[in-house]
Amino acid sequence: MFRSPCGGIILALLALERSGTASTSSSSPTQIALLSSGFFLCKMTIDLYYLPASAPCRSIMLLAKAIGVELNLKKTVLTNGDHLKPEFLKLNPQHCIPTLDDNGFALWESRAILAYLQSQYGKDESLYPKDPKKRAVVDQRLYFDMGTLY
Repeated sequence: MFRSPCGGIILALLALERSGTASTSSSSPTQIALLSSGFFLCKMTIDLYYLPASAPCRSIMLLAKAIGVELNLKKTVLTNGDHLKPEFLKLNPQHCIPTLDDNGFALWESRAILAYLQSQYGKDESLYPKDPKKRAVVDQRLYFDMGTLY
């Protein structure tokens, strides 16, 4: 997702570039692009802390693909204690996956993440309608297994 404007980020990067100290780090949460029109665009990455075999994690990955959102996947290996590391606990004190970090906005619980991604980045309301009755049916299907599978 490209967002504009980037405000002070662009000015700071231009200053660094002119001074020769700019760097492009793949771990940076913000990527800047200069368009042929002379405008800058910011690409904000969305980190998803996930486990490949997790059905809740897969549902988020499927939705992101369906709505055209690029996720920066961060495999979180529970047996290695990745979810108990201080940097992860600062992001998510409940230390569970999936966890989403959208440029500093942290959210966990797959269904909340699904609703957020669709509401924030969905191009229309075909997957998560605004009409209360239609949305209630979608929510009913999303939460049908809450008391039985997990």
